[in-house]
Parts: sequence; structure tokens; C-alpha cells
Amino acid sequence: TAPSEDDGEGAAAKGHAALLKFASSSSKAAGTLSEEVTLSEELEGIIRGLAENGAAACYPWDALRILLAAKLEKVLADFWREAPDLKLREGETFGAAVEPLTRSLLEPRREGAPWTTQRLCELLAEPRSGYKSTRKYIYALQRAILITTTEEALAPRPLALTPRSYFEGAAGAEMEGRAEGTAVGAADAEGKVALDSEQGESTPAGRKRKLPEELANGVVEE
Repeated sequence: TAPSEDDGEGAAAKGHAALLKFASSSSKAAGTLSEEVTLSEELEGIIRGLAENGAAACYPWDALRILLAAKLEKVLADFWREAPDLKLREGETFGAAVEPLTRSLLEPRREGAPWTTQRLCELLAEPRSGYKSTRKYIYALQRAILITTTEEALAPRPLALTPRSYFEGAAGAEMEGRAEGTAVGAADAEGKVALDSEQGESTPAGRKRKLPEELANGVVEE
């Protein structure tokens, strides 16, 4: 049977609780490779889920970055054991080369998960899907980790819109002014017609002017 929605919510709740417990009990220091650290299935599931959907905002960043740092150190320890091809400075250990990455993840000034979190989790969930060289893999991790800009910072800001009431008010005032102008114009026209009628200067259209009786009969008295 297919898992129900309640099962999915229950798994998410278990993963969330496991993450908080792991973060609170973790005392790892940046730069100390944790090859022997064991991550529970719930914790591994969080990384796989983020590789698929990138929904890092679903988890508290302060806890999530501790998990990512631990997973990163574990995967790199495995890589280094199988392909130690990263050139180190004289006297430098591989742990010291990894330390800038974990330090960047754990940097207190980071305000949230970077927008590259999904790519980082893809690399951590399937580390050997595209890389066999420790050197190339660590460079790919650097490109994902050293980004500090968050998804929220990249989200487009809404434009400042003029309130609808402003347009309604302006349009209402304009229409009212037009109506008043029309009424005034009509009143002026009516007044002019009335005035013309009183002065005998206007004749309704379609009617002939009535001539005086003597002119109508064709006789003009001297």
C-alpha cells in the first residue's frame, strides 16, 4: 500500500526531532574529521530529501548546518582514504584542508541556509555519482558551501503599488468633475435658449418666422 499523508507527516516529525537531538548532543569541532560518526536513517533521510526538493527552510538552520558539517567530514574521510589526490602543504593534514569548509558552514554570522543547499545535499547524498577524485569533489563542495546568500535574499521584492483607493478617489473626482461640467454646460445652454426666446432672436428649427399681417397680404400701408 502507498504511504498515507499521515505517514509522511509522521516521518517528517521524526526527522525533525532526530535533527534537534543530534545537534544538541553534537560536540564536534570544525576540522576534526568524523569518519566514525554514525548518522541515523532519519538524518540521512533529511539530506536525501533536501537533495530532491531543496526545502531547507523546513529545518532550523542552526541544527541543519551541524548535520551537514558532520556528513561532509564523514564523506570526505571516505574519499581521502580511497583517493588521496589532494595536494597538501608540507606538514598539513587533510583535516586542516577540510576545516575551512566546516568553519564556513558553522559560521555564526550566516543568517540561514544558502541558496546552494540543494546542490550541497546532492553532493553529500550521492558523493560518487559524479566524482572519483577527492580533489575535484572537494572543489565542488567549495562552490556550494562558500555561497552565503540565502533563498530569502534572492526572492524578488514586490513592487510598491499605489493603493486602489487612490485610483478610485481620483477617478471618482474626475467623473464627478465631468458630471458637474456637463450639468453646468446644460444649464448654460438652457439659459441661452430661454434668453433668446425672450428677445425674439431664436426660432425653433423647422418653423417659418410669422410675417406681419400687412406683409402677409402683400399690402404695405404708407
